[in-house]
Amino acid sequence: MIKALWDTHVLLWMFSADARMSNVARAAIESETTQNQVSIISLWEISIKLTLGKLDLDGLTVLDLAKRMRDE
Repeated sequence: MIKALWDTHVLLWMFSADARMSNVARAAIESETTQNQVSIISLWEISIKLTLGKLDLDGLTVLDLAKRMRDE
């Protein structure tokens, strides 16, 4: 089992299918042998950016994003 701690960019890129994430990185994260983790600080950072209008998640809230992370 591989443990991976996502930073904020990786978290956002995964959910938006951003081309800046390499196929190798995406495959590693999606692998069933990878235990993916996200720091609560990433959600805090996203919340701040949403509040300041520096980030648009197409209507998603931080709670929506957290629920999607839990479900996947």
